[in-house]
Amino acid sequence: MISCNVYRLMSFGLAAALALAATAAEPAKEKKYVDPNEYASYGPGTASKAGDPSVAEWQKANEAAIKAATAPEALKAHLQDAAAAKALLAKVKGAYASDPMALTVAAAVSQHVMCPCAQKCQKNAACRAIWSAALLDTATKSSDVYVQMFCLEQLRWCGLAKQAAAVRTFGEVASDKAVKDFAAWVARELEK
Repeated sequence: MISCNVYRLMSFGLAAALALAATAAEPAKEKKYVDPNEYASYGPGTASKAGDPSVAEWQKANEAAIKAATAPEALKAHLQDAAAAKALLAKVKGAYASDPMALTVAAAVSQHVMCPCAQKCQKNAACRAIWSAALLDTATKSSDVYVQMFCLEQLRWCGLAKQAAAVRTFGEVASDKAVKDFAAWVARELEK
C-alpha cells in the first residue's frame, strides 16, 4: 500500500512539474545577426552582376576567342623579340583594370615556353629567355603592385636560374611588403 501511495505522490509531483514548465515564460528569442557585408557569404560573393561576369562565365562566352588567342602559332607572335613580349605585358594594368584576354594570353605564353615538347627545341629556349626577361623588366619598371605580382607569378613558373639574383634585388628595393616577400620566394624557387 505504501508503494502505491509513493507512486501516486510521484505522479502528482511530475504532473505539477510539467504544469509549471508549461506555464513558465518562454525565453526571449535572440535577434539573428545580419552581416552588412553583402559578400560575407559564398553565394552573393560569387554571384555575377550585370556587366561583371564570373571567370567561368567569361571563359564560356569567349571560348572560341580564347582558343584562337592561345593557339601555339598565336603565342609565338608574342615571342618574336623583346618588343613583342613587352607589348603584351604593357596590357597588364592595375588590379581589375586589365583586359582578361591579355592576362589569359600572358599566362598561356608562360605555359607555352615551359611546354616539355617545346623545351627540346633550341628556338624555344630563346623564347623562354625573351619572355622571362620581359617579365622581369616589366616587374622592375612598374610601380603598380598588381603588375609586379602578376609578373613575379609568371616568373615563378618560367623564370631562369640566372634571374634569381635580379628578382631578389628587386624584392629588396620594392616598397610593398607583399612584393618583397613574394620576390624572395620566387628567387628561392628559381635558384632550385
